Amino acid sequence: MQRVVHYPPLFLHPHHEVVLSERYAVGSYFEERLRALRGMQ
Repeated sequence: MQRVVHYPPLFLHPHHEVVLSERYAVGSYFEERLRALRGMQ
């Protein structure tokens, strides 16, 4: 019988300067989402 090895999921986090679209870089999108989530409290 062959042994199966399971690895945990790998999450990659891009640098804040990475461009997602014309409107957003990672950092600006992240900050906007945090402001929106904080406003929901």
